[in-house]
Amino acid sequence: MFAMIWTLRVLLLPSLTLPLARAATCPGNIQLGGHGAVSMIPTGWGDPTAATLGVSGTGELTANIGSRAYFAEKCNAGVYSNEDYLALNLLGKTMRYTTDLSGAGCGCNAAMYLTSLRQNPNPSDCHDHYCDANNVCGQSCAEIDIQEANQRAWHSTLHSASDRFGVGGGYGGGDSWNGARDWNAAQYGPHARCIDTNRPFEVAVSFPINGPGGILTAMQIELTQQGHSCSLKLNLNSYSSMAELSQALQKGMTPIISYWSSDKMLWMDGKGTDRQGPCAADNAKACGNSVKFFNFSVADIGAPLPPIVAPPRSSQKPTEKPPQDPVPSPVPAPAPVPLPVPMPFPLPIPPGVDSNGKTAIFDALGALCGTGSSVKAVGHTLLGYVAETIDRIHTSQHQELICCATTILGLACAWDGPLFYQAIFTVVLAMLVASMVDFEVNASDFTSDTVSRGVVLGQAGAAAAVAVHTGFDGSQVVFGSLIGLLSAWGSSSWTEDLEDHMHGIRLLVYSQGAILGCLVFTAWRPLFLKTLAPLVGGFLVASGLGALFGRGLTALTGSSLLILPPPSMDWATGADCLLGTRGKGCLLWGFACGLVALIFMGFGGARRRILAISTLLAYIIANAVFGAALRADALGAPRAWPFFGCLLWAFSTAASAWRQLSITDEAEIRESLDNAMGTMLSMRDSVKELDANAFRSALQSFTPSRLDQQLPTFERLPQNPDTSRDRYRKQKDGGRDTEDRKETSRLLMLGRQGSLER
Repeated sequence: MFAMIWTLRVLLLPSLTLPLARAATCPGNIQLGGHGAVSMIPTGWGDPTAATLGVSGTGELTANIGSRAYFAEKCNAGVYSNEDYLALNLLGKTMRYTTDLSGAGCGCNAAMYLTSLRQNPNPSDCHDHYCDANNVCGQSCAEIDIQEANQRAWHSTLHSASDRFGVGGGYGGGDSWNGARDWNAAQYGPHARCIDTNRPFEVAVSFPINGPGGILTAMQIELTQQGHSCSLKLNLNSYSSMAELSQALQKGMTPIISYWSSDKMLWMDGKGTDRQGPCAADNAKACGNSVKFFNFSVADIGAPLPPIVAPPRSSQKPTEKPPQDPVPSPVPAPAPVPLPVPMPFPLPIPPGVDSNGKTAIFDALGALCGTGSSVKAVGHTLLGYVAETIDRIHTSQHQELICCATTILGLACAWDGPLFYQAIFTVVLAMLVASMVDFEVNASDFTSDTVSRGVVLGQAGAAAAVAVHTGFDGSQVVFGSLIGLLSAWGSSSWTEDLEDHMHGIRLLVYSQGAILGCLVFTAWRPLFLKTLAPLVGGFLVASGLGALFGRGLTALTGSSLLILPPPSMDWATGADCLLGTRGKGCLLWGFACGLVALIFMGFGGARRRILAISTLLAYIIANAVFGAALRADALGAPRAWPFFGCLLWAFSTAASAWRQLSITDEAEIRESLDNAMGTMLSMRDSVKELDANAFRSALQSFTPSRLDQQLPTFERLPQNPDTSRDRYRKQKDGGRDTEDRKETSRLLMLGRQGSLER
């Protein structure tokens, strides 16, 4: 896991000193069969230490260790522009190429992947418009890893713009976890029976779609080799973000090749806990100087191979690095630091397995995630766990069970919000603590049998549940402040522009969000949940029932209705279609509507319940409109589903709110709101009642003379040459000598002033 730290050094050390650079040159062009001529643009223009890319006249690309290069429509030496990069639409097409990985052993990574460089106008922290799913250069975009490989391991992975971990397959990887095991060492590796990585082999990657103009259904990988009758295949077809990748491919993605090394590459080629992976240890120094890519072509799936350049003569020996230009010349602009392919961070990341402990891991994560601090890295790591949980929900094979559980939880929330919230909060936190304990137990080999492990987890979960139940209100202070801060952060991007003109506006918004969240989850929680719980419960019921209806109807009739999510869609994606106001701001708008509904309940008079419910329904209507306009097509759902789903949501919310608000005490709401307003008004009045004269007198009391009378004074003694420091002794006369010296100085200055006037 300290591969992250090593990679951090690779990223940052070249930027500490930037010597004079050689003149920028374009490596050359290759022929992409079925498309035409393609230019190559390398990273590191202006950096004399940057590794180079070799381009032969026969179309062979030689990626030297530490290099990265982009496919482009044209190359303008020394200038990076996203408009120059190739935007390749591979939907419904197959891309083929040949690679020679001889010499790239354990600890080496030869990569061929796609990202949305053409659509990224921001130069990024790397100055070359680079973006990927790991946000390495400060810019995130969709990423498709066709190949991350060496002679022993192979990985292919799909990433949406916000998914650093993705869904992949292949062979190899794992330190305290297990990586992909679709193949084995007898099928892929040196002298293997299917792909002998001592010799070049062919790669074909296909992107099938579900009909003309459809969305991506899978990424299919096939490795073949002349003289071998068996091929190796992958079919990545269960990713929840296929719609996002479809849009990225349709707009055009840029092919990228790179070659790098690390002593911490076990995430890709390690043996894992099952000991079935290829490499027990990595040795970056043993990596060959280069790898090769050639014979590139693109064609429709199933179409004949287009004419391509004849394969170059292969060699078992790694190509030597080309000589450096001996004549350096200065460059006017800073050169981008060459980066290796961003490596994935497999979850879980075992903490505490090195002498530096968790802090080093978080510091490395902070740098690689672009946060620059371990505090933000902890947040990114926690979000990573949340993202992994959501991804498991997306890819679970038990969607019917998930839909049933969601519906039941929604009904419980809609029936009694405050009671349900306390119960579910306690259970979830206990499960979270038990999961963390299980994580630490596995990392440190604390227990060796299942019974002991179960006892430890049970004790941890029970202790957490008792602690939360006993100090529930205290836990809500922290949780409410966190949720309020998160909500303010997600909906206050407008403060960035005002910060330069109104310094402190962002701090004000964030602090008010934290205070409001604290009030909502403590003093106002029992009342507030009676307006928010119907909203949340109705959402869970509508999304769960909609998915169950869609799957049940398809099972009975063999067809689906346009008002329901398709049966192939998982519950989380179908629920996402209903949240047109998705994102962090969705929390704030939901809380705001609940608060307005609560105010109506306290001051709305005879129609207070109708006004409160109407406020909640307005939030649902907004989600229906934005969901149909912005979310349905992107997620592959019919546009009628957000309207019908939000109709179910509105009906469930109205029924639940009518019941829960009917037992709400109007006087209690008024008293709570009056107390809050009274507190804020008293603070304002206290500020207004400050006595300016008293304040001025207080300031005058801290004049130098008064301070001299109140504080002890010190007299400096002559410096003793035998002593390294001056010594001081405290005066015993209360500071009278100091006053005398000040009076003498004053008279002396008056005398000098008088002599000048004369």
